[in-house]
Amino acid sequence: MLKRARALRRRLTGTIGARVLSAFGLTVALALLAALVSLSAVKDATERLENLQDTQRQMISAVKDLELGVELQSDSVQAYLLSGDGRYLQDQARGQARFAEAFDTLSALTAADEGLDRLDDVQRARTRFESSAASQLALYQQGWQRSATFLWRSEGQDAKQQLDQQINAYRAWYETAVQADVAAARERGRLALVLSIALIVAAALAGEVVGIQLTRSITGRLGKLAAAARAIARDDFSARAAVGGVDEVAALAGAMNRMAEHLDESRRALDASRLELNESLDREHRRAEQLQQAARVGRKMSRLANLDELLPNVANLLHELFGYERVGIFLIDEASGLASLRAAAGVHAAPVPKFHTVPKNHGIIGWVAANDKTLHVPDVRTDPRYVEGVATAGTRSELAVPIRTGGQLLGVLDVESTRVNAFDANDEATITILARQIATVIQNAGLFEQRHSLAVAEERNRLAREIHDTLAQGLTAITLQLEVADALLEAGPEQARPKIAKALELTRANLEEARRSVMDLRAAPLQERTLPAALRELVAGFGRDHGLRADFGARDAGDRLPAPLEAGLYRIAQEALNNVAKHAAASSVRVTLERVGAQGLAPDGALVLAVEDDGNGFDPQAPAPDRLPGGFGLIGMQQRARLLGGRLDVDSAPTVGTRIVVTVPVPTRSPATEPNEAAPSAAREVGVL
Repeated sequence: MLKRARALRRRLTGTIGARVLSAFGLTVALALLAALVSLSAVKDATERLENLQDTQRQMISAVKDLELGVELQSDSVQAYLLSGDGRYLQDQARGQARFAEAFDTLSALTAADEGLDRLDDVQRARTRFESSAASQLALYQQGWQRSATFLWRSEGQDAKQQLDQQINAYRAWYETAVQADVAAARERGRLALVLSIALIVAAALAGEVVGIQLTRSITGRLGKLAAAARAIARDDFSARAAVGGVDEVAALAGAMNRMAEHLDESRRALDASRLELNESLDREHRRAEQLQQAARVGRKMSRLANLDELLPNVANLLHELFGYERVGIFLIDEASGLASLRAAAGVHAAPVPKFHTVPKNHGIIGWVAANDKTLHVPDVRTDPRYVEGVATAGTRSELAVPIRTGGQLLGVLDVESTRVNAFDANDEATITILARQIATVIQNAGLFEQRHSLAVAEERNRLAREIHDTLAQGLTAITLQLEVADALLEAGPEQARPKIAKALELTRANLEEARRSVMDLRAAPLQERTLPAALRELVAGFGRDHGLRADFGARDAGDRLPAPLEAGLYRIAQEALNNVAKHAAASSVRVTLERVGAQGLAPDGALVLAVEDDGNGFDPQAPAPDRLPGGFGLIGMQQRARLLGGRLDVDSAPTVGTRIVVTVPVPTRSPATEPNEAAPSAAREVGVL
């Protein structure tokens, strides 16, 4: 019972109202309570006025920051377009950040719908302005400096003026709105003050002495509470109201202190989230830039087929575009298993030895070559697998990625830095992508060599058959004539003379045939002419030499084509005309060359070469000895068409003539297939020229 009595006493005496009631009675208590309510209204009005004034100051500062951010961006873009100095791009980024921070502040301070609409107008004008700046910067970086400068001075400045107009419109709105709120708050404050004075006078009449005591008891703590509230309003969430007691003021102070703690925790969490978001955006931006550079390196690699030219180019691009200090590309020797350095770039401590080799499990590169796994070492001084070389002295971090295609390890792509922990997950992903691209190019280079070797073998076979069908048969005929002449010498020299004359005639014909074959191998008509022009001359000469009507027509085929394609089609046309001369007994022949659109064989377009005669014709389904004497011409043309990636179709029948159609795809032009480059032909490889 005693404990309950003491608790009741604390509750009765712990409240302001209980103390007033106990001292003066119900009337005085009501008067003082009214005075407290009035004072609270005055305090609220004062705080509202202060809050409005503080909001007005923040808005003025934020609008000024908007204008400064716009001017900084505009000046930075203009300076960059005039000088090309990349530091101005950093100033532009700072201007954007300043604008964004000020815009977020205004968004948080603006509650009225009209003000939010004004901010939306500012945001749209800002988007147009920054989009214009980005477009002109991109145009400048693509090499159109004058166009970018001109467009910026017109479109960019127009977008800036519109943005300034929207900012001024927002300033005009908030000045009007805030002034109206301040005036209303001041009016409410005046009314509250008048009411407070009246109530306080009434309460003083009831009990001046008690009022003085209560004022002394309350105003001190309220002052502390108001000071803490003002500090919190100024974003000082560390401020606390040190108010003792157990009454309402103390409870209010405790609630305000807890609110300040929650606000402080929320701000710290928000700052941490913003910092994490900025770091994430920076990582993604760097990742996007690395992927763009990787695509650029891939396009560069696709234009090179020679590894001795490709690998140094790739190493230099990795050093220049990605900023990797030291780059090395190693290829695995299948016979010895050693990793041989084929290309290096960057700043090394000493000259890099050419064809430097690394055994398996020797150093980081050897470990990757032996285990076919990526190895990222943030600090090589802590990894026992690292072996320092003369050229790589000072290396502190290293990233080595296997170059593989399918299940075959081709080599190792290695990057090093003199800084500890210089590579992250983005670098590892980028280097892995580049290693795959290098592997693909190496594989394509091997296929190119195989195809080239096949072309050499096919050319040798063609030459062998050509010699057999022409020179060998001619030499056999000469031998027969000379043997008959030798037998007739005993009977009489006059009888042997015609045979010797015939042998001489055959010898001259074979010599001419040999010269023609050599000249055909050189493909001289294609040196200074396009393929249509060379074919036109070939057909005209064929008609003159063989006394028959020979026509040529071309459509949409006037541009220069890759050298292998031109030479292959020219050879096929020669073979077809030779077959007409040897076997067709034709009175006319027509050759056409036409470029057609995409089709199943050639999605990028194709060339169609057709040779048609009105000669004897033959049965394409018959065995080779029964359809063409000699038998090589058609086979040789089919082989050439296959080497060009196309096909050969034959339409013929006895007594109705023959039509041969060759369809080959037109490859996408690249530096490796330009017609004017001196690419060695298969004929040179076999040693004829």
